[in-house]
Amino acid sequence: RESTLSVNKAIAGVPDDQLMPKQGFINVHYFAAGATLYGGEVHGGYEYPGKTYAGRLKHKAPFTTCTSCHATHALEVKVDDCKACHKEVTDKASLRLIRADKVDLDGSGNAKEGVAQEIDNLRAKLLSAIQDYAKKVAGKPIVYSAPDYPYFFVDKNGDGKPEKGETIFPNQYKNWTPRLLKAAYNYQFVTKDPGAYAHNPDYVAELLHDSIAELGTRVSVDLKKATRP
Repeated sequence: RESTLSVNKAIAGVPDDQLMPKQGFINVHYFAAGATLYGGEVHGGYEYPGKTYAGRLKHKAPFTTCTSCHATHALEVKVDDCKACHKEVTDKASLRLIRADKVDLDGSGNAKEGVAQEIDNLRAKLLSAIQDYAKKVAGKPIVYSAPDYPYFFVDKNGDGKPEKGETIFPNQYKNWTPRLLKAAYNYQFVTKDPGAYAHNPDYVAELLHDSIAELGTRVSVDLKKATRP
């Protein structure tokens, strides 16, 4: 439902670190797997000006369509079909061990972990930067809760963890600035697609890298050893 275009429309003309008191969180809406797959061709994530982004993921044939990898109605991944090329795959959980190259996306120095873990580590870095920025620049601590709409809330006790009394609609986060909104939008975009590591790992890694780097102009982040695809 949302994209780079709608985020840009919401923040048009507003300085990067200025509060937008009437602005709510912009949510991509559930599993945007198709938008992830097509990447920079459809601009589902927030794409920063001056950056280039991976287009549609082109997996090796015959796995080139949604239904060549997923059961048509149940949507379950056809795990057995993955085993021919990916020897590390034994069950659904082990799909997260797949790694196509040795590029260190997250800067951890571990070239053996699956690309799913690399992306998870980048997401953790981004959430940390979002929370640091929200407290120091936007002026109010923030917390994220994936199951609870609208996902970002005021962190009342400042412990960085979502709690029952915090993850309620009246406590939704409202201290948005353009810089914070763009980064939070990308965090949600990647988080809401549990198969993002398979659908288009380069695209989501680019979104995460750029979001962290952008927040890094105002707060401390660590991307020194990390590699953008």
